[in-house]
Amino acid sequence: MRTLEQSFLFALIASISLGVLADSSGQPVRVRDVEILPIHRVVSTYGVLAPKIEDLSFRINGRIANFNTVEGATVESGQVLAELEKEMLKIV
Repeated sequence: MRTLEQSFLFALIASISLGVLADSSGQPVRVRDVEILPIHRVVSTYGVLAPKIEDLSFRINGRIANFNTVEGATVESGQVLAELEKEMLKIV
């Protein structure tokens, strides 16, 4: 399958070889080499980038002794995120 540039170049070479590139008075037309350059496109948009904040809750009251993750980390459902101090717990 030919690209658009290849098809254009093929048509240009065929026209030159057939002598088609001349104006109505028979004067030759200047031809220039084809340059293939990359096209850079910039897309601009707007919006608000903000973290989704979730509250932690425990079944019992207490102080947090240890965090098992860091801010901004991806966590899985059911993953232990923090542990409570065990000295404060009263087991009934």
